[in-house]
Amino acid sequence: MQKSLNRNSIYFQLVGINLNFPIGYTKALTDYLVEYTEESDVVKAQMADTSHNVLTNILFHAATDKEKVEDAINYMKNKGISEKAELSKMLIEQMGENEEAKQKLLRRIELITRIM
Repeated sequence: MQKSLNRNSIYFQLVGINLNFPIGYTKALTDYLVEYTEESDVVKAQMADTSHNVLTNILFHAATDKEKVEDAINYMKNKGISEKAELSKMLIEQMGENEEAKQKLLRRIELITRIM
């Protein structure tokens, strides 16, 4: 795996950094990275299917709440317990101090987990 990563990596030399200024790249590097990524399988697949995220298979614009729920359940079915826990933690943290909303979310997560 490491040899494959090294063989497919882009080599460049960093000659200096000043933390007081933003990091800038040349147009040539930016153009190269755009061309390089456009050749990747995942980008080609995503360009071919603009309705779904090819990494998660979730609709970009679900028409109904029912479609959103179905997508979420299907997405979670393929996740391990650690990934489910991490996602749950992230959702709860984003809710801030609203304890009622957190409890409601936890009940929904528990229900979805039972379905899977």
